[in-house]
Amino acid sequence: MPFPFNWRVELHPILVHFPVALLSVALVFDIIGWARKSSSFRVAGLYCLAAGAVGTVLAVLSGRITPEASEREGSAAVAAPGLHLPDLTHFFSGRRVEVHEHWGYVLLALVALWVAARVAVALGTLRRPGLAMIAGALTFAVLVATGYSGGELVYRERGRGREIGQAVPAAPGTLTTRRAPSSGAADAMRERGYRMARAVAGNGTERPR
Repeated sequence: MPFPFNWRVELHPILVHFPVALLSVALVFDIIGWARKSSSFRVAGLYCLAAGAVGTVLAVLSGRITPEASEREGSAAVAAPGLHLPDLTHFFSGRRVEVHEHWGYVLLALVALWVAARVAVALGTLRRPGLAMIAGALTFAVLVATGYSGGELVYRERGRGREIGQAVPAAPGTLTTRRAPSSGAADAMRERGYRMARAVAGNGTERPR
């Protein structure tokens, strides 16, 4: 049986962890390097930043080819696919997938700026290394916002945040659907099961319902 891996869907969740980790470590190494005047930490931070920049590009590209993202954006996105400029009026208040996409573009731009500043400092053409630190701090802030918006998209629309009592599709050939039990009903059923288990363990017989 072949391994069920849909790379267009599964690739983006896999790749996003690399820029999150690498860019964060790059900033930590830069801070330690400048604080202790350690060239080894600075070089390590530059290497992590370069790898994180590659990971950011791959994460953004993998997000663009995810079919689920286009489906959530509605018919307008399906009719006009491809890269489009963010609508600033809906930057924070648009659909979750659009907000996550816009933050990804901002993150990509700031990563490029941070890489350029760090390379300029390493080559000696930029005499103010503090500017590179500012670019790194801004990049980290946007990285957090991008990751948070991605978590909102996943957990609120597909996971824990789905509305309680959402209709469960019926099996093929049936005419009715049943509703999923709410969290309160599920907790009550679970507690009832615990009481029955304790009764069986204590008395050796199950209490009548």
